[in-house]
Amino acid sequence: MIFHQPTNSDADVFNAFLYREIDYGAHFHRGCEILIVLKGVQKAVAGGKRYEVKTGEALFLCPYELHSYEPSAGAITFAIVFSGAYAEAFSSRHENETPAKSLFTIPRETLRFVLSKFFGAGEAETVAALFDHEERGRLSAPEIDGLTVRACLYALLAEFEKNAVYVKSERDDEFTYSAIDYVEKNFRADISVATLANALGYSYDYVSRLFAARFGIRFSSLVNRYRAEEAAKLMDSERVTATEAAMRSGFKSIRSFNRIFKSLLGRTPTGR
Repeated sequence: MIFHQPTNSDADVFNAFLYREIDYGAHFHRGCEILIVLKGVQKAVAGGKRYEVKTGEALFLCPYELHSYEPSAGAITFAIVFSGAYAEAFSSRHENETPAKSLFTIPRETLRFVLSKFFGAGEAETVAALFDHEERGRLSAPEIDGLTVRACLYALLAEFEKNAVYVKSERDDEFTYSAIDYVEKNFRADISVATLANALGYSYDYVSRLFAARFGIRFSSLVNRYRAEEAAKLMDSERVTATEAAMRSGFKSIRSFNRIFKSLLGRTPTGR
């Protein structure tokens, strides 16, 4: 199932993680993403194209670009998700453009610079070895200051730019931005394909067909995921009851809330 990651879609999102054998189904988010392979070969699909990303190579993923990662034995990767605010010159230069391919190579000196700033060690082998005595499959990168983050991102983006070829965004990309923006702003309300069509100024049939083609899921499934994740956040951060979380996040009944919450998040609202 395709899914959206709201936590990677905040206007000022930034996070960086090391992964061992990363495994994510088809998903998308508003933040840009750079996935660097430090060890092994990582299988991925991005923008409908299949990649086998080798050590020293990386993928650049645009906002809302559909992508997935397949389990790849022994692969160690470094993933950085960031909003356009962290690389404003790059983002503004390529507004309404999409790169023809995601894959690029990172020179050793550039990779050494980036890894040394995040981990204090410039060699990919040294950073990958952090998993040698670690059972977890994901490790958070240490926090670094904002200027250093931007320096690292621009160093990586400069390497991507060397061979990147851009094309104008397709109409369905524009629809994606508008549809996601509408859901993000209105998921707590009683919305549907009909209200989306009305808001965007298209016919119901056109929006219904385009949404299904672009996302591969029903409109209600996307809205319910937003609601379930919002409810989980309310219960975790504000310690509200399940009933209050359900009502505040847009669910109309506790029964549907319990069912949808468990089906999407794999647990009941009470954590069982």
